[in-house]
Amino acid sequence: MEKLAAEAGVSTAFIYYHFGDRAGLMRRTLEFVNERAGRYTDEAREIGEDPRAQLELLLLLELQDTPTVRENSAAWGELRASAVFDPDLREPLSSSATLDRARELVEGAVTAELGRR
Repeated sequence: MEKLAAEAGVSTAFIYYHFGDRAGLMRRTLEFVNERAGRYTDEAREIGEDPRAQLELLLLLELQDTPTVRENSAAWGELRASAVFDPDLREPLSSSATLDRARELVEGAVTAELGRR
């Protein structure tokens, strides 16, 4: 928390006031990266009803070489690593909107593929 406060140019008390504790900061970070990912992956929702095409585009959008995608990827990696030691982060990570959307698309693509056979 001290390093973050120094990097942001604010007091440690300011960080604690807004986030409560390290877990609060991590939860808010997860919310932020999920909201941001939702914005750059919205395109996958707009291409029609084909879950396989949506999933393919969603994955491609998550692999873009842009600062936003790289930052989100790094944040998710850090959050997952932190969740190993912080049980409060496990549930929010396992039920994030981004993961829920990916699960829906995978399920739809598999169901559609099985229906074709």
